[in-house]
Order: sequence, then structure tokens, then C-alpha cells
Amino acid sequence: ALNLTDASDTGINSDNLTSDTSPTITVDLTGTNAVAGDTVELLLAGASLGTAVTKTLVAADINTGSVDLTVTAGDLSTDGDKVLTAQITDVAGNVGSSNGSITVDLDTTATIGAIDLVAASDSNITTDNETSDTTPTINITLGADAEVGDTIEVLLATNPLGTAVTKTLV
Repeated sequence: ALNLTDASDTGINSDNLTSDTSPTITVDLTGTNAVAGDTVELLLAGASLGTAVTKTLVAADINTGSVDLTVTAGDLSTDGDKVLTAQITDVAGNVGSSNGSITVDLDTTATIGAIDLVAASDSNITTDNETSDTTPTINITLGADAEVGDTIEVLLATNPLGTAVTKTLV
């Protein structure tokens, strides 16, 4: 079995949703007959990733029964579902597979529909979005891809505010 590590699962834990472009996958070696010296490779849709993700197994890996493999940033390409599997090659070159696969949903972008200053905070001409209010209220229209667990942060230009203004969707 393959598993997205908790640190890489940036959605709700164990939902396999991540914004991590270089996630770490745990490959369970149970039932593979792998031994020290064999090589494990992570595959995307049955093929090697752009930068091959491999590890030569050592005794400690066999004893723990698993190995963690980290994808190189960018190798999963664009957002969407990614089916990952692993293959194990012994020192003689015989290729076997680990048990199962994992589908990871890569989601690195969120869209915001519109941001608008609430009329009560708009101290000039209504709808001009200018204010002298030091604690204005804004309305954010979410994009269609907004999901429970997403966090929205208000930025000034592209910088965080002095006191972070965030909201996690529930």
C-alpha cells in the first residue's frame, strides 16, 4: 500500500488532498519479498517521474517494513488527480510491484471570485472601495474550487497584514 504522509497531506488528514508540490509517499513493503539491496521506485501513471524517485533498500527499511519517497517539486505537473504506484527491482533486475496505488489530488491554486468592501465600511462613494475605516469589513466571493479545509488569507498587495486575517472554510 502507498500512503501520503501526514506532513504532505495538506487537506483534511488522510483525504490525499495536497498543495505540496513535493509530497512524500510511504511505500509499504509488506508482502513484496523485498530485501536489502533491492531498489524501490515511485511511478506516476505507471512511468518514472521526470526526476526518478528511487531508494536502494537497507536493512532498516526492511525492518520497519516501509520506505518514504519524496517527489521532486514540479514533477507532478499541473493540479488534478495523480495515480502513484511503486515498483521494486531486485539486484538481478527482476521487477515486481508494491501492493496497491494511491490517488493524490494535487491542488495548488484556489480561485477567488471577487473581493469587495462592504458598503458600511466604504466611507466615500459607495462601491468605490475606498475607506478611512481602520477595521473595514470585506466580502470575499469564493471560487467554484473552494473546499472545506481551505484557508483564505487577506493580503495587502502580496504581503501578509501585520496581524494575519485568515478564515478556514468549514
